[in-house]
Amino acid sequence: MPKVRCFFDCYVLHDGKPARMLQLNMVYLSVIAIFGLILLVITVVIGRVGVGCALTIGNDIGLL
Repeated sequence: MPKVRCFFDCYVLHDGKPARMLQLNMVYLSVIAIFGLILLVITVVIGRVGVGCALTIGNDIGLL
């Protein structure tokens, strides 16, 4: 717990003002969140296209 408290004091409060580290962390977190969303969308789109292709191929072969 003391380590967490020190981290909070050093990086978050820093003399009662939000520290520059926290602002940078927020920027990094936003960037990571945006990239995560983009990756998720790409994955979902590819997944749907993949399933669509599989169903189409299945229909063509006559399995489904």
